[in-house]
Amino acid sequence: MPAPLHVTLVDGARDTASVSVAWLSHQRRLGITVLHDTGASFSVIHPCELTDPQRYLVDGCVVMLTGIAFADAPEKLAEHVRALGRAGVAGVGLGVGVAVTEVPPGMVEAAQESGVSLFVVPLETPFIQVLQTVQEELARQRNRSRELLWGAQERLNGAANSGGLELLLKEASASIAAHVLLLDNDGRIAAQAWHGGVPSIGVEEVRRLVREDPLTMATRIGSLTALVHHVGEEGERSHRLIAVSRQVLGPDSRALLRHCAGLAELIVKRPAQYRAIHQELNTLALAIQLGLTKDPGETRMKLFRSAADSRGTIRPALIVAEQPRSLQRVLSGINDALEQVGRLLFAIRIDPRMAFAVFRGDRSAAEVYELMAASHGSARIAIGNTVSWRELSMEVIRQLERMVLRTRPGEWVGPSARGVDWMLEAPVREALSRRVHETWGRLAAHDSELERTLEAFLRHMGNISHTASELQIHRHTVSKRVRLIEEVLEVDLDDPVTRAELLVVAQAR
Repeated sequence: MPAPLHVTLVDGARDTASVSVAWLSHQRRLGITVLHDTGASFSVIHPCELTDPQRYLVDGCVVMLTGIAFADAPEKLAEHVRALGRAGVAGVGLGVGVAVTEVPPGMVEAAQESGVSLFVVPLETPFIQVLQTVQEELARQRNRSRELLWGAQERLNGAANSGGLELLLKEASASIAAHVLLLDNDGRIAAQAWHGGVPSIGVEEVRRLVREDPLTMATRIGSLTALVHHVGEEGERSHRLIAVSRQVLGPDSRALLRHCAGLAELIVKRPAQYRAIHQELNTLALAIQLGLTKDPGETRMKLFRSAADSRGTIRPALIVAEQPRSLQRVLSGINDALEQVGRLLFAIRIDPRMAFAVFRGDRSAAEVYELMAASHGSARIAIGNTVSWRELSMEVIRQLERMVLRTRPGEWVGPSARGVDWMLEAPVREALSRRVHETWGRLAAHDSELERTLEAFLRHMGNISHTASELQIHRHTVSKRVRLIEEVLEVDLDDPVTRAELLVVAQAR
């Protein structure tokens, strides 16, 4: 289980980043000496020499002063500390060496009586250096807080994608240290996750919150705090996400809970969306069976709506794998990638090793490839220009076939690639098929490494060094393999015409 997000135990309007006087004293370059420490933390430090600065102060801040206003009567600094304590100040920092050379009598006692921390700043340490040190630490804490929140949100995303509601709520519960439940408006529990660090509660107490029908509210269940989020409505049905914790949830935890509520809404609505899609598929299948397809445009438009972009365009792609299992792996990888962004896969197998897929037209070719990057392996991929979904035809697939001929295993080409049309003509393909069997087929039966070596050798125009570099093997190994290939195929690879022929044949495999 990942480390849970730190639970913020302060009111949401207050900054969660803070430092203490003890922390300040550990910053050796400042040379600060602590005379009294209440242990309170602060996030605002304010240099102020006014004798009555109350109207300019915020609760819980630290005031820094040199005592210049009390230069003629330094003993009055003790009463000044008491006044600052009544104003809600958390601490006082006295800079010595300007107006006073040492801490005046009674000042420490006044700090102790008023519950105010007191520390001394040496003359060689400018106040601005203290302020800068505090601000840098506060910024570091805020950045860390954001990183923790983003990390927790990513874990929620992963939980929602892989485990549905139960895993989503379990992750949220661990992240914010709270019981988390999802109930519908009838009080039925859709999912729940109980946190061991929070006292147990009765389900009826949670159902009471649902019956009160709040959109979003914070309330109490005994000594515990409950936060309710409205998840969404579907007809007469709606849900509430409820978190119950020991303390008031801070801003990061509440932000994470809102993110959880959004993911829960997507999961709750997903079955209804899938049901609607299946109904449209059933309608189209029935229309085809009954011959009622004279005007199938409306039905097809509904089906393609989730595949096309707002302009009704799609981007086609052709995937050619070496084995049927490899093709299935690529399609499964694309499906997983699309599921993470809430999209469906539109794909069809042309043959056991070839599949045709369409994507939203507003995705660039590079973005389409990114959906396949993690799973394509040695498959060859051609991605075409955007077209209207109404223009989809076998000609689009044939154009992609011509493009994919120019790729090597594991590579892809985009719309700028141009195929070699004559290679797709039936007599040529038949002749190439025979030649593939006579050449690459013999190599495959002998040693698969010879196939890889020959293709790299041909593409590098017979250059041994470049071939060795691509394959990451020694030049002598390449030379040895080339001689063996010549023996197996009974060809002369020093002949550029022979190499050109074999390269063309390689594209027809």
